[in-house]
Amino acid sequence: MSEAIIVHNFYKKFGSSQPRLLLLDEPTTELDPRSKRDVQALVLEMRQKSGTTILLTTHDMVEAELLCDRIAIMNGGKVIALDTPPNLKHTIPWKDGREPTLEEVEV
Repeated sequence: MSEAIIVHNFYKKFGSSQPRLLLLDEPTTELDPRSKRDVQALVLEMRQKSGTTILLTTHDMVEAELLCDRIAIMNGGKVIALDTPPNLKHTIPWKDGREPTLEEVEV
């Protein structure tokens, strides 16, 4: 299935409705960069405009920071950290004058 069809189906299924809770498991995995941005924009729009609570799983920490108000980091099936992206980044020290990334927090 092409990425354009995936994005179209995602919007058709979720873009016109206003669910109270939306569960998304790796929604942008294996999408081309443009389709990934389209899905991310739709998720952001749903979160901001409709008040939908979105539970999203991802291994992409840049995407998690973009889309999520709170992030739970899991290891071995257990939550080992749960907070906002800025607060999670403040749990480890800055290196060479730069703020840590969420990928560094995850490690």
